[in-house]
Amino acid sequence: MLALYREGVAVNQLNEGETGVVVLDDTPFYAESGGQVGDRGVLQSVHGIFAVEDTQKIQAAVFGHHGVVKTGALTVGNGVAARVDVLARTRTMRNHSATHLMHKALREVLGDHVQQKGSQVDPDKTRFDFVHNQPLTNAEIRRVENIVNAEVLANTANECRVLPIAEAQKLGAMMLFGESTATPCASSTSARRANCAAAPTSSAPATSASSASPPKAAWRPACAGSRRSPATTR
Repeated sequence: MLALYREGVAVNQLNEGETGVVVLDDTPFYAESGGQVGDRGVLQSVHGIFAVEDTQKIQAAVFGHHGVVKTGALTVGNGVAARVDVLARTRTMRNHSATHLMHKALREVLGDHVQQKGSQVDPDKTRFDFVHNQPLTNAEIRRVENIVNAEVLANTANECRVLPIAEAQKLGAMMLFGESTATPCASSTSARRANCAAAPTSSAPATSASSASPPKAAWRPACAGSRRSPATTR
């Protein structure tokens, strides 16, 4: 553990029952980004257990694990095992993939003027914000639903490649929010090619052991339909 915060102030220790933020040198947790909520899970050491209720970016490569000390205490410099709630992440990943399928279906039904303007993706739902010149009719809603459901049932294999922006665009990747500097992952399926800011698919581990060393980016999220994530890594 590189740093601990209680009520926004750096402290050396968090005790049982206290809420706070934990910063690790390395983490398998995904911080909220691209409309997708941050991971939750557990940080566990021989001295205490910290329940992670949310993960947020403090800086681009520094993640804050927000939660509460369930037992014992956490002290700066101690090592912890970081375990993501894999069930919640998997449900979130499916909902994130649904946003891309929905975007494709909306453009097919309503026209290419439809653009994503935001989203909220969590384990229970996905909300997709877009621009259109009038409310959807019931018939249009049914068509969108049928297209998305057909793509889900087809269970098409995905290919994920990290590419420069220009090369991804040549392959048909859609730039949703004017990305120009981020490292994109072009997701190729029969339904969608996109530059993804969040993480519907990744080879990122769901568990890691953390020790005190210089901070670095936890993991770079990737794109595509059905994300697979190893359960453990050391």
